[in-house]
Amino acid sequence: MRTENLRVIFIGLPGAGKTAQGALLEKSCGVPHISIGNEVRKHLKTNDDLGKRIARYFESTGHIWQPLDDELAVEVLRGSDIQDSWVLDGFPRNLNQLMLHPINPTLVVNLIVSEKVAIERVLGRNRLGDTREKVKARLAVEADRMPELISSLKQNFRYVEIDGTLPEFNINQAITKEISQ
Repeated sequence: MRTENLRVIFIGLPGAGKTAQGALLEKSCGVPHISIGNEVRKHLKTNDDLGKRIARYFESTGHIWQPLDDELAVEVLRGSDIQDSWVLDGFPRNLNQLMLHPINPTLVVNLIVSEKVAIERVLGRNRLGDTREKVKARLAVEADRMPELISSLKQNFRYVEIDGTLPEFNINQAITKEISQ
């Protein structure tokens, strides 16, 4: 498998398996994996200024307010060692981020899971503050902004959809097959 100039974006609902697949691809291909979700959790854990703002909004709504989401994405991308090859999950989350921070992926992978699966997976993480109502609200926000993003990604980049309910190994095989083509 060629990993030179490999730039993969994972998108999908929360709980779709983006971070897990990004980590597997990093290990198998040896390219840096940047997870926006992990960065959010890092800021929440360290309780820095951005973490405090994320926590305040997240506690009341169950999702990250758009300007904070964009600010976090900018910070992560600036602070990351993104060069010729990378795996990025959780970015872009909307068309605005794609327009503000243009990137040129070689492959976009949308991991498809139902709302029910997404809710169960997110709740299964047992993270403080996650309630069924907050997760549903977060999924509703994602459902509103995903169609426009997906349409743009399909028009401009190589885009594939993969069943995110398959076993991790099978998903990884499907992704590596796409990369090899």
